[in-house]
Amino acid sequence: MKLNKKKLIIHELRLMMRESKAVTVISVLSLMLGAFLSVANMVTLNSLYEAIEAMKGISDVIKPFLIAGIIIVLYDVINAVFNYYTGKQHFYNEKVYMRGLFGIADKMSPEDNLDPVMLQRIEQVASMKEEAGGLLIQLEILLASELLYSIGVLIFAFMLHPLLAVVILAVAMPPLFSYGLKKKFRFSQAKETANIRRRKKSFFEYVTDLAYCKETRFWHMEDFFIKKYKKETDEERKVALKVFHKNNLVDFICNIMYVCGYAVLIVVIYYLVSKKEISVAQVVTMLTIIVSIYDKINELMGNHIANLGTSVAAFDAFYEFYDSVTEEIGAEKLDDKPIGIKFDKVSFKYPSAESYALHNVSFEINQGEVVAIVGENGAGKSTLSKIMAGLYKPENGKLYYNGVDREKLNMKSLYKAIAYVFQDYCRYPLTVRENIGLSDTNNDEKIDAVLDKVGMKEVVSGLSEGKDTLVAKEFGGTDLSGGQWQRIAIARAAYKNGNLIIFDEPTAAIDPYEEVRIIEMLLNVSKGKTVVIVTHRIGAARLADKIIAVKDGTVVETGKHDELIKQNGEYARLYNTQASWYTV
Repeated sequence: MKLNKKKLIIHELRLMMRESKAVTVISVLSLMLGAFLSVANMVTLNSLYEAIEAMKGISDVIKPFLIAGIIIVLYDVINAVFNYYTGKQHFYNEKVYMRGLFGIADKMSPEDNLDPVMLQRIEQVASMKEEAGGLLIQLEILLASELLYSIGVLIFAFMLHPLLAVVILAVAMPPLFSYGLKKKFRFSQAKETANIRRRKKSFFEYVTDLAYCKETRFWHMEDFFIKKYKKETDEERKVALKVFHKNNLVDFICNIMYVCGYAVLIVVIYYLVSKKEISVAQVVTMLTIIVSIYDKINELMGNHIANLGTSVAAFDAFYEFYDSVTEEIGAEKLDDKPIGIKFDKVSFKYPSAESYALHNVSFEINQGEVVAIVGENGAGKSTLSKIMAGLYKPENGKLYYNGVDREKLNMKSLYKAIAYVFQDYCRYPLTVRENIGLSDTNNDEKIDAVLDKVGMKEVVSGLSEGKDTLVAKEFGGTDLSGGQWQRIAIARAAYKNGNLIIFDEPTAAIDPYEEVRIIEMLLNVSKGKTVVIVTHRIGAARLADKIIAVKDGTVVETGKHDELIKQNGEYARLYNTQASWYTV
């Protein structure tokens, strides 16, 4: 059951307080003590002014003066303590917020990452982590400090004269209304610029990131991407300026209302003095309070309320993202056996696409079978394999794993049972050990075994720190060749020990004469499993138990190599086109 917005924010605040209990308690106590000292200082100053007005002895004047001095020193000490613990608390709060964001992102289906709206939302939420981290702190300041101080001032003013308390309260009201407007402006700005920030980040990476910079330099694209970056920055600035002007207009109106309110307060004080309802000492105290309140309101509106508004806006974005993610949670789990798959009239269309990438696809893969999915580039092979892996959800038709309908299947159990070597596999800037084991890196014997199977044991042993060598040149480590990285990706799949192993274009960048040897290595690391090899290279397909030929988003042929050659269809055409690659 989904939480509503209010419950979600309260839930996150509780997590923040639980993460930093001691820090939160110290921060709140220091704020409360600071507020108490501020009010005590005000009362002490009033006693000092009354002593001076009554022309009492020097000892009667010095006593409140010394007390006021001590209070000021204590206040500064308390403020320093609060600032120290605020820094620590902000770190904890950001950690909780990002942990929540990662938790929601983990529930996203992979096809959500193809949706520009979802990408915009997650970028917006991630960009507001600092503001979100300040929510608990701003609430502490408002409730434990500003509210207590305000109550103390109002009580003191009421004791002097009830009319003073009413006017002071009225003066403080207008800024509170500006808070709601500024919150909306900030939320709108973050939402409007989310895609702009994503594009800026991409253009920056194209110029500076190791994965792109070599090609960028070779094609002299630096100026092109810098111009693109500047253009996006200008667009972001335009949005920011609109919000800036709106905020200034709100501030201008509020300032006018401040001035009018204070003018009324001065008139009220003059009236009470003329009626001799308050003393001259109390007038001086009230004037001191007025200056203090003016500074407090400016600080409250300019910092705390504004920051609270942006913090709440961050959680508005967080909730919008949270509410848009629907996790697929089925009840049934896969058993620990090789996976058999059945496609029954499956169709799929990418978000925002007009035509189907796959249409009316039907075939079966038996448990423990080695299957090759072949076809030209763009035929729909990779899309088919991603649907098979549960990454994309069919738009129409049914998909079964060991007889279990995908709609009823627990997707986490499916992901756990599948190992996938992507065509664009990840080269993590981690150690060799971490690149293979990822979250499970302590089984040295198993890591050595898979390295041996993929022919990388000697290469890794020769690295400066063996399996613990950082393979990321950009972070001061070493690097591997393209072929070595591919073997590490295959070792990662073998280490996972899934019951279905999918290899997406494993030989696309390999010499045809090496292709068969690589495929034999893949089959060696996948013994006893269901294996799917996605390829446009026919040499890899000949070793499969079954071949599925794909063309224009649909399955056109299924069978063994010799059978399909005799049919003289799409597979035979591909084979004859590539036959010269494999002749000596």
